[in-house]
Amino acid sequence: YCRIQEIERRRSAREAWHFAAGHPRESGLDYIPLGQRIYTTRDLYREQTVWATTKPEAAAKWARMQVSVVDEVHFFVTPDEHNPLPRVKPGEELFFRMWREEDARYIFSARLVRTVDAPAALVFRHSEALQRLQARAHYRIRHEQAVNLGIVSAPVDGDMRGIEEREVVTSLRGHTTSLSGGGFAVIVQQPVPKQVLLRLMLELQEGQGPLAINARLVETHPLAGGRYLLRAAFVGIDDEKRDAITHFVSKQQQYAIEQLHPSAKGD
Repeated sequence: YCRIQEIERRRSAREAWHFAAGHPRESGLDYIPLGQRIYTTRDLYREQTVWATTKPEAAAKWARMQVSVVDEVHFFVTPDEHNPLPRVKPGEELFFRMWREEDARYIFSARLVRTVDAPAALVFRHSEALQRLQARAHYRIRHEQAVNLGIVSAPVDGDMRGIEEREVVTSLRGHTTSLSGGGFAVIVQQPVPKQVLLRLMLELQEGQGPLAINARLVETHPLAGGRYLLRAAFVGIDDEKRDAITHFVSKQQQYAIEQLHPSAKGD
């Protein structure tokens, strides 16, 4: 009887291994950590926003799309009905750009394989030549901090003056993953409506009080495990607070450089 159990255990293990090898996304083996570079469109995730055009000139019109399916051979994108792409035929090459949160901007090209109607989507063969760029107005660093994220009602007229006096309606637990002089990213356990503002108590230095920072929600990315990555941009921030954040980011950047290149100390 024990021998039969051992045979069944090994058979189950082999079947699980073969399933995982053939279905990396269903098995969770496709996960690329936040901040890690990607090299192929196989590493795109569902609901990733991409922009596409047929002509990559400076004055080209870019159409907003969303990744809907990624398998081992193709990736599917759903066009935005309010920002359509010009009609393209199978075999034509399209040019894409996208932001990968916690990483950088990417550009790449891919050839259209076919279109599907229900639901509407364009199907492309995977690209292995993603060009990684960095083009941010503010340098961004990784910044891990457990936070209470306040939800604040946004002004109807968009006037952010006096926004710091508005009361927090509710709050969520989360942790920040990045910080720059222009905004931050934070992971929470539930989606947040885009029309609200976020209030973050940001701790930069030990022994100093936290900075109360308000921000508008720029983008939401669903993650594994029912979590959400929120990317936010500061609003109503005074020069003193922005300078403090920028100085902190600069110091952390210099520290990271020194850890990688000890000879850079004192430069």
